[in-house]
Amino acid sequence: MNRKILVLSHERSGTHFLINSIALNIGYSCDQIDFPMASQLVHGIDKMNPVSPLKFKDYQLVLDNFITKNHPDNFIFKSHHHIKLFQNLDSLFENFHVFYITRDIRDVLTSCYYYFNNAPAWFPHENDIEKFILQTKPHLHGFNYDYTPFEYENLVERYIDHNKTWLNESRVNVVRYEDLVNNFGKELVKILKILELPVPEYGTKPTVSNKGVNNRKGIVGDYKNVLTKNIISKLQTYESIV
Repeated sequence: MNRKILVLSHERSGTHFLINSIALNIGYSCDQIDFPMASQLVHGIDKMNPVSPLKFKDYQLVLDNFITKNHPDNFIFKSHHHIKLFQNLDSLFENFHVFYITRDIRDVLTSCYYYFNNAPAWFPHENDIEKFILQTKPHLHGFNYDYTPFEYENLVERYIDHNKTWLNESRVNVVRYEDLVNNFGKELVKILKILELPVPEYGTKPTVSNKGVNNRKGIVGDYKNVLTKNIISKLQTYESIV
């Protein structure tokens, strides 16, 4: 397998679950190598300063250098970056088997709500879930300054744009989180065939006990019941344009 493996996603979409599902079944490390964040790449940008004028003109050069570095062969790469940051997509697909994992928007946004409200105090918190999902501007929470060259009115718009732009790229191998959870063996076969690797007789599904889930990431959870009727109504409006 000449190309390395890259797992893309919007945050909280099952990224580590897919990484570990692959790693455990091909003898790779369950740790991953993160693509650099914008605040680490562009001189003078402070990701926690929401008024910083983020400039991505040097982004592709840094990513090209990152791709060509001699990283270990037994690691999987991970990224939450927007497709627009990869100006040279041909280079990306020449160097990587690219997978994009997508998950039910209701679970993603609710998981974001819990995850980021439990983040350190320097990260803005919002305990009102309606305000967090429907009114929070992502760049104020540091999202855009790491992964996205755009600003959005709320987290819903950001999620939809992230999904639509990557899913419209025909060379991306799409994995649905729900399919991987509920039909693990079948989905694992599909993934390993794409990688042109042998399929084990019994696939290993990530769990806490087999150390395939880092920091409990990737554990299946159903959070839909915490969303208010107002949020569900708004999501139905947004989902109609997906």
